[in-house]
Amino acid sequence: MVDKLQRKLSRMEAKAVAVTEEQAQVIASLQQQVATSSQSPVNKIKEMPEVAKYFKLLSMGLPPDQVKMKMQLAGVDPNLLDTPDAPSAKLADDQGAGAAISPTAPAPAPEVPPEYVKYFKLLKMGMPLEQVKLKASADGLDPSKLDNPPPPLASAPTPEDPPEIAKYKKLLKMGMPLAQVQLKMQAEGLNPALLDGGNTTPSNSNSNSNSNGGPAAKLDLNQLLKKTSSMKKDETASAALPKKDSVKPNVDMRALFWTRIPVNVVQSTVWSSLSDTSVSLEPFDLEWMFRKANPASTVDKDSNEKKKKDSAAVLLLDSKTQQNVGIALARFKLSPSDVKAGLLAMDQTAISVDHLSSLIALAPTLEEQDLLKNYDGPVHVLGAVEKFFLEMLSIPRYTQRIKCFRFSLQFEHRVLEIQAQVDTLSAATDQIADSAKFRRILETVLAIGNYMNGGTARGGAYGFKLDALAKLHTVRGIDSKVTLMHYLARHLEQFQPDLIAFVKEVPHVTEAKRLSLDQIKADINVCNSELAMLQGQVHASKNTADAADQFYAKMAPFAQEAADVMDDVTKEFGAVEAAFTDLVGSFGEDARKFGAMDFFTILDEFTTELKKAFRANQSKELATVWDSTAKARDAAILALREKLSAETAKALYGSVISTLNHRCRQLNVDAPAMVDMFKVQSRKYGSGELSAAQFCDFIVTQYGAKVAVEILPNCAKLLSDPAKRQQLQATVDAHKDSWEATTVPLFADPIANANAAAEKDGVVPIDKKVVLRVQDITPVVGDEARQLQRAILESIHAVFQGDAGQVKLFTANTRKFGNHQMPAKEFYAYLIGTFDGDFVARLVPDLARLLDDAEKRHALLQALCESAPGWQRFAGRTT
Repeated sequence: MVDKLQRKLSRMEAKAVAVTEEQAQVIASLQQQVATSSQSPVNKIKEMPEVAKYFKLLSMGLPPDQVKMKMQLAGVDPNLLDTPDAPSAKLADDQGAGAAISPTAPAPAPEVPPEYVKYFKLLKMGMPLEQVKLKASADGLDPSKLDNPPPPLASAPTPEDPPEIAKYKKLLKMGMPLAQVQLKMQAEGLNPALLDGGNTTPSNSNSNSNSNGGPAAKLDLNQLLKKTSSMKKDETASAALPKKDSVKPNVDMRALFWTRIPVNVVQSTVWSSLSDTSVSLEPFDLEWMFRKANPASTVDKDSNEKKKKDSAAVLLLDSKTQQNVGIALARFKLSPSDVKAGLLAMDQTAISVDHLSSLIALAPTLEEQDLLKNYDGPVHVLGAVEKFFLEMLSIPRYTQRIKCFRFSLQFEHRVLEIQAQVDTLSAATDQIADSAKFRRILETVLAIGNYMNGGTARGGAYGFKLDALAKLHTVRGIDSKVTLMHYLARHLEQFQPDLIAFVKEVPHVTEAKRLSLDQIKADINVCNSELAMLQGQVHASKNTADAADQFYAKMAPFAQEAADVMDDVTKEFGAVEAAFTDLVGSFGEDARKFGAMDFFTILDEFTTELKKAFRANQSKELATVWDSTAKARDAAILALREKLSAETAKALYGSVISTLNHRCRQLNVDAPAMVDMFKVQSRKYGSGELSAAQFCDFIVTQYGAKVAVEILPNCAKLLSDPAKRQQLQATVDAHKDSWEATTVPLFADPIANANAAAEKDGVVPIDKKVVLRVQDITPVVGDEARQLQRAILESIHAVFQGDAGQVKLFTANTRKFGNHQMPAKEFYAYLIGTFDGDFVARLVPDLARLLDDAEKRHALLQALCESAPGWQRFAGRTT
């Protein structure tokens, strides 16, 4: 039974579709008739489609000369701009045509020779006419033919779709599938075949003229569509479900928002087998739980009338614009006429910066302006937003005016803000550039870093990037409480306390770190750009005839003053930018990558952490750390003094043995045996078999007091036992003066000494001729030698009384003697002939102490000894 009903329903639907297609053909033919029928003539030239867009460009502020040039390139008479309100018949008269211009029947375009087509294309692409003519002339063509380009072909108007069909075609354009659109049309009772209307052949029963040859009658397509829809409903009425009664609850209920299935579609769905009447509900519970809260019992009559009035207003703008502009107008508390009067008079008391900012943000777009300007209906029926915009658009160059007005109100504040930022950066740059203390701190940091990085690829640096300053407080020591910044602060406090004042010499660094040169430059560029717009608007409003318009009177002098101020600000900023670039470059940084914000942020962080480190070093916690560090340093120094390196000990031991060997040669004794005896006695003292006094007596007895004074301090240094070392040093210090007083004379009689020793031992004295034997003088080296040489030269200068020639001669003879170019006797003869004998007796031993060669020393002393007066003076004898 169900299958039979479905087949019957299909046949009925096919029949309805056939009827609808036939009527669609009728609709298409009628659309063609309406499209080709005569239209009402255009009343004014500015309303014609060919010319309207150029008047639109004029309303947007484009200069008339440029608009006329565009009209000439497009083949439209530019003189039409001068008579916008003239009737359309004037266009035909100007072009030499007798009939009025009809936009649906354009005049045929003149034929363009093929060789000129490409040049007209270049003109359409925007290339200047003179250049195109020059190119045509170069190609051997007549450039004068380019002066009259062919007008563009006017496209035939397309017939408008009926409202019932237009919305479905719009859905197709939005991307909705065709099947869904057709299903929706079917649910609304329309034939889906109407989407293809206009492609069918018109019916013969409809002609373009009546029997009398008059114009075709104008048919109502909407009425025809309604008729078609009713015919379809009549055909399918027998298959449609009856209207379902709606149950009305006892109270107002909350809504359940759903989409109903169309009645004519229910039969083919599962809903055809379902019925809500079989469901038992408890109405009271449903009403109690889902009733509307606090329903309004009465409605104010005036409020209803106002809502009806508002709903009847004509709204040209979209709802979002209506809402935003409506909120802004409510805050203004000014009528549109008051706002207009304030803008024309440039009244700062009536129009504030906030008002202008809102007007700029909510200014109508070009499309909205066209929509409002082309509205020709009564103004009183428009909405409040539309009325406000119409009032504002009556102001010449409304958008540019409000921007210029706001710029004039904000100019002083913006310039002062830029000037303050430039001054801060200038002061901070000068403070860093002029700070000698900062450079000395960098020098200290460089020394610390090179010492820490010694032996690595990072060591041996001549400088470092400034970002390392911000890392000092992150480098922690063995004790995690101490950082490298704490060490730097303590070092400066102990050894360079004057550098601590650096942090007070750069007070503007903290403010400068928040500023950016790029942002300041952008702000200056924005001000210059808005100033250029203001200057253009001042020039455009120079000849304004409206007495209420005070734009030119107030903005012209302001524009001149603002231009002078911006020139000064730009110059000052350029100077600061150059100074900062030089400063950053002086530290080895690139100003293009290392901006002012980065530079001063690092310096501010460094100074802040340095001050924190100074304060932290005064705390008890870090004071304990520094005290323990000082104790460790003292212990290390003491250990270094007590424990010599192997190289130093070897040098000291070699010096002691060399002195002993030299002494043995002087005494003509067996040097190896005497050295071995010294080693044996040294070991005995080290093992405790001999006391310090006994060891000292042995050295003095065997080698003499002078040798003892020279080698015993070094022997003490070679001892590893601190107690033994201290005992020996104390014994030497106690007897040193007595040993120096009893030192054997430099010159002695060895034979006499030998005979005295022999008599003491009971041996027969030596009976030989007495020969004078010269005792050696120990040479001086190092600082002692330099001091002795300086003392000799000072005494020579004093004797010669500053005679440079005599001093030079003495220096030359002394050098010759030292280089084996002059014998000792000849050199001594020069000394005796030049100086007093007493002076020579004191000078020769000092010169001998400066000689490393023992033979030269002996020869010089021998020459002195051979001179009786010299010997007596040297030996301390007097005549």
